[in-house]
Amino acid sequence: MARRKSEEVNVPSSVDLDPLLIAVLEKMPPVGPWAAPSRARWFGLFAAAVSAVYDLSDLPVESSITMSGGPAIEIPDAHT
Repeated sequence: MARRKSEEVNVPSSVDLDPLLIAVLEKMPPVGPWAAPSRARWFGLFAAAVSAVYDLSDLPVESSITMSGGPAIEIPDAHT
C-alpha cells in the first residue's frame, strides 16, 4: 500500500539523493506486511532508477530479482 499524497515525506538535508530515487523510495508502503510479488516489482523499479541515475554508459545493465520460492523477475534496462 503506497502512502497517501497528503502524507508528507521529509528527507533530511544530509541525504543527497537524486529526486528520482527519492520518488521511488516514497512508493514503499508503511511498515507492515508487503506481498513478495509487489516487493519484487518495487525492487525492480528501484534497480532501474539507480541504473538510470548512476550508469555512465549506454550499455544495457542486466538485473534479476528472485524472491524465495518464486521465479526470477527480469528487470528491463532503464536506458531503453
